Amino acid sequence: MLKTLMQKLDELELNQYGLIDVQQIIFSDDVRKMCEMNSCGQYGKNWQCPPGVGSVESRREKVLSFPCGLLFNMVYPLEDSYDWEGMQAAGADFKQKFEQVKDAVTAHVSGETLFLGAGACSVCQTCAYQEQKPCRFPERATASMEASGIDVYTISGNFGFKYINGVNTVTYFGLALFHA
Repeated sequence: MLKTLMQKLDELELNQYGLIDVQQIIFSDDVRKMCEMNSCGQYGKNWQCPPGVGSVESRREKVLSFPCGLLFNMVYPLEDSYDWEGMQAAGADFKQKFEQVKDAVTAHVSGETLFLGAGACSVCQTCAYQEQKPCRFPERATASMEASGIDVYTISGNFGFKYINGVNTVTYFGLALFHA
């Protein structure tokens, strides 16, 4: 099962990917505090962002309930370090690649899965959270690793991934959690 999954992931041309020890994922309240500073504008507006996504402790408990993890990333070139349009285009491309990874994982494993991406969930143009209604598509909704309190910078290095990939690049990470 995992061998065929890894073969499928090879076809997706991810920059880096590999199985990780879920128990060694680093959680940090400081990472979550960055969400609370609302730099992306989604704090309190999305079920998959704080506070709607739940506490760091509840997210830690959920993440650590899975025995298998697959960390992956994509690196994108930018014109310069202020290339906001390039970052947005890269983020959109990563969301498509993320969906391909989700499809591959769900096709090759059985049981419950959890996928954590980069940035706020964007399944709906306007999240039901703002209307104080339940999520319309809980099976498709995706929280970010950071909203879950995961220290992406530290775990990327701990598992041999490059977080910074040179001048004028942006790197997006995703995490798939599953039962093998």
